[in-house]
Amino acid sequence: MFTVIRDLLIHPDLFFERISKEKVNLVPPLAIVGTGLFLVIIGKVIPVVWITLNSSFLQNSSLTEIIGSLILCHALLPLMVFGTISLGTYGISRALGGNGSLTAHFQNIGYGMMPWTLFTLGSLAFSSSIFLVFHAWPVPPNSPGAAIALLWIAALMGLVVFLWEWYLWILAVGHTSAFTLRKAAAVTIVPVAGVIWLTVPVQVWLDTIRMVVSGS
Repeated sequence: MFTVIRDLLIHPDLFFERISKEKVNLVPPLAIVGTGLFLVIIGKVIPVVWITLNSSFLQNSSLTEIIGSLILCHALLPLMVFGTISLGTYGISRALGGNGSLTAHFQNIGYGMMPWTLFTLGSLAFSSSIFLVFHAWPVPPNSPGAAIALLWIAALMGLVVFLWEWYLWILAVGHTSAFTLRKAAAVTIVPVAGVIWLTVPVQVWLDTIRMVVSGS
């Protein structure tokens, strides 16, 4: 698995060229996506439990419902991205004469989710250190400037990770369906636009839950 991660990160073009010639194996990419989901859930449950147990505002609220909503929404986003990109690129590729199978698209798009999993791991490690040091989420109390700075940094890093994923998806589609890089990039535009459009209502729901949790 370490070799797979190393080749995927250092030589992604050669990696997808090699993997597309081998028998489809969904275990590694599903492990990548599953690990990311596990890290997301852990990263959200811990602070929610802490804030809930230490917040008079939420003492009479249903902890199970709040945690369940957070888990559902945060798990929905990456699964939505994975499914939409895989099915979208497969459908468009087939319409344009590509010969890659549906399972091959799921496999290679799953590999392309690696940047998100690494970003989630890094975010969990950083947030946990902040949580342990300051006993707050995500910054010490009475630090609005630090909170804004962290939000901007997280947003910028999130954008970089998304563009990195998009590049990997382009390579994945190109090698899966034997397309040129330009044609593969064109194939990914509609699914990526769909993911961005679908993310908006889910993100609004997440923001609503955060307001409930924080008592604002």
